[in-house]
Amino acid sequence: MKNDDLIFSMVENVINSTAVKVLNKMTGSEFHSLSGIKRSSNDKNYITTIGLYGTKITETSHEIKIRGNIVLSWNLDVYIKISNAIFKDEYKEYCEDIKDMGMEILNTIVGNSRSELRAKGIFIEMAIPNGFIGNQISTELPDYIMLRETTFESSLGNTQLLVTCGVISED
Repeated sequence: MKNDDLIFSMVENVINSTAVKVLNKMTGSEFHSLSGIKRSSNDKNYITTIGLYGTKITETSHEIKIRGNIVLSWNLDVYIKISNAIFKDEYKEYCEDIKDMGMEILNTIVGNSRSELRAKGIFIEMAIPNGFIGNQISTELPDYIMLRETTFESSLGNTQLLVTCGVISED
């Protein structure tokens, strides 16, 4: 397996398993991974993203620089339900009180993933998450970036997790 594939696989597996644990704990709901579920591009969504920059140290102390992103997204109605579950409140619409909740979840997922990734020789430096609302949001990725989307289902609705990662240089 190439370094790119191996590193992507390790990062993606750790982030996915941590995401389920964090979502379950924060919301008190059970999230399960699904495949092939996509939401309509016309839906209004809450999206939060964080950049990943780090280094993979090989067994021979070789450094491989990596870069990627982790993106969480929800249909806006699901975002509000998850906010209500976390805050134990009854918000009916998106407002200032719940705008940072998605960024907090994402920050927790990345923070909780760091020790498991370190054990695999991957040292991630975190960036500050960003959140926004929109639909039909797109971005172009460099050719070296690999990407995988996973949908997590719960009684609150679906959560989409997108992991991208790639090698930018090898020393």
